[in-house]
Amino acid sequence: MEAWPVPCSLGTLTMKAIAYSAAGILSQLDEFEGSWGVPTFDGGQGYPVECRLSSYRDEAHWAIVMEELRFGPHGRGHGGIGTNVYSFGNSLRVKIGGDNLHQFHFTSDGPDGPTFAFTDPPDETIHSPWEYLHPDARTMRIRGETIPIETDPNAYEQMGIRLLDPPRIKGHELLRGLPLKYRKMLLCANDNERLKKILKAKRSPLFLQLDEWRHHSRQDYERPSESESFRMLAEAMVAGDPSRYQPTQPPNTHWSHWPRAGMFERPVGTVGN
Repeated sequence: MEAWPVPCSLGTLTMKAIAYSAAGILSQLDEFEGSWGVPTFDGGQGYPVECRLSSYRDEAHWAIVMEELRFGPHGRGHGGIGTNVYSFGNSLRVKIGGDNLHQFHFTSDGPDGPTFAFTDPPDETIHSPWEYLHPDARTMRIRGETIPIETDPNAYEQMGIRLLDPPRIKGHELLRGLPLKYRKMLLCANDNERLKKILKAKRSPLFLQLDEWRHHSRQDYERPSESESFRMLAEAMVAGDPSRYQPTQPPNTHWSHWPRAGMFERPVGTVGN
């Protein structure tokens, strides 16, 4: 039977052509994976804590924005608590990928004193001395709000966070031990904060937002296009149907799935998180 072409207009119904493809979305993600432009949860110089993926689309524009909260010891205390924003799409104001200088810092010392203890110049007898919780710290600030922090090493063990250098508490352990509501405060608060400097003036509406997904491993030489999550997301965006995102593989973006993360920053002899 001969196939007839589908008309672009049926009475008052007009079908709009999509200006991008799933293959094009995946190709862009793959291209910038090679230059560390995509989040790498198993990187050796930082510890992952929390993440989020937000996708936006209309018939002409698409964007994927990934946020990764991580702790880098060399950032010296609060300077190491950063939310990196990775941007992809066909209507960006910034460079594609993570090399766009978009990193948010939302924490500061609490009213009772410094959150972190470090020496200047660093004491060479202590590994990364500026990543340890100050022994007298009881609070810190997130977005100007004072919050309590956990200082009992035993409490971290009960939360499933194995301290690398007990009884001292490191920065990434502090962040992982924060209640979920505080960890979420360290991600972008809303679309305006996330997108005002990233997307062009005509912003596409939010399509699908994920707090967890199955992420590829750079250490295992995987690419985004080999990830079921990204393939399904790209196809759903082109179709304009979020219900098409139905992954069969379990998510792995929780920090516990990346035991090699931060391996260059650990005291000698430690293994895992």
